[in-house]
Amino acid sequence: RNSSAGSHGRGAGGDGPGPYLVILRTLFRSITGGKHELSYKELMPIVHSVVNGLYRMYLATANREFRLVVLELCLSVPSRLSVLLPHLPLLIRVVPPALRSNHGDLVNLSIRTVEFWVDNLHPDFLFPLLSHDHNTLCDLFMALSEHLKPMPYAYGLLCMRLLGKLGGVNRLFIRELINYKPDDGPGGASPGGGGGSLALRCEWPAADDAMTDEARETSFSLPFPLERAVQVLRQVAA
Repeated sequence: RNSSAGSHGRGAGGDGPGPYLVILRTLFRSITGGKHELSYKELMPIVHSVVNGLYRMYLATANREFRLVVLELCLSVPSRLSVLLPHLPLLIRVVPPALRSNHGDLVNLSIRTVEFWVDNLHPDFLFPLLSHDHNTLCDLFMALSEHLKPMPYAYGLLCMRLLGKLGGVNRLFIRELINYKPDDGPGGASPGGGGGSLALRCEWPAADDAMTDEARETSFSLPFPLERAVQVLRQVAA
């Protein structure tokens, strides 16, 4: 416990990860590897301060190497899942940047961490946490979708399996407003990029005049940047 608290406290200084965070990472890997089973009980009283402190360190720095180490520490805190439950909303926010890190070990850790939550937590508990904040929900599933690539890509099958375990929850984000960033491509920004916007209203027509109130609620609006709205309209009209 003293090593963990000391390394965590001193690791906040400097431009890079520094020796203290490296020591803490080595310690976490050793404990989660099953070499120090009794250390779980030792760390239990300080899990709250460690998780919140690491997240504050992540937000406070722009150094990429430092952030990668902190992300790994957040997702590998050696503690029972029951102890981490109060911190799950915060840990969910850590997963998308870890998935987008393009760092093999960290991507694998983030996918397997979410899969561990899905396998061991009841859907009635986990799914409301995932869908509570639409920004986090969209960010998580967009980051997962970026890894849906065919073999020999190492993480495509893992992501497909995870999305399958999530069932219908993996489609919740489709109805949420997503921050769309058009791909500039080799020729620069797309024509009209960043200009106007267009809202597409999507609804299902009633089969007859006896349309219920519940059926009317199935309509919703999708505000898009203009160039993205044009792409959607072209796909619908094709």
